[in-house]
Amino acid sequence: MARPPELQRALEYIHENLSDKISIDKLVRHTGTSSATLHRMFKKYLHASPISYCLDQKMEKAFSLLHANIYSVKEIAAKLKYSSPQYFATEFKKKYGSSPKNYFSSKTV
Repeated sequence: MARPPELQRALEYIHENLSDKISIDKLVRHTGTSSATLHRMFKKYLHASPISYCLDQKMEKAFSLLHANIYSVKEIAAKLKYSSPQYFATEFKKKYGSSPKNYFSSKTV
C-alpha cells in the first residue's frame, strides 16, 4: 500500500531532524495537512502516533550511535537533544530493558 505524499514528507522531515525537538505543529506546517489527518495517517500506516514514532526513531538513532561505539552516552544525549544523559539512559532502559552501558557490555561478553 503506497503511503500518501503528506506522510512521506512527514517521515522525511522526522528523519532529517531527529536531533531537533519535533512537534505536531512543525509536522503540520511541513506537510500542509491538519493535525487530525496527520494522526490518522500515522495510525493507519505506521500504527503509532506521530510523536511516539519520532521518539522511537530518535531512540533507534541513539542505539545505532551507541552500537558504533564512537560516542559516549553523554555525547549521544547531547547530540540528540535529550535533556540530560540520565533522562536518555532512563528512556533507553524503558525501550531496551537495560541501561545503555549494561546493554552493550552484556552483548560483547
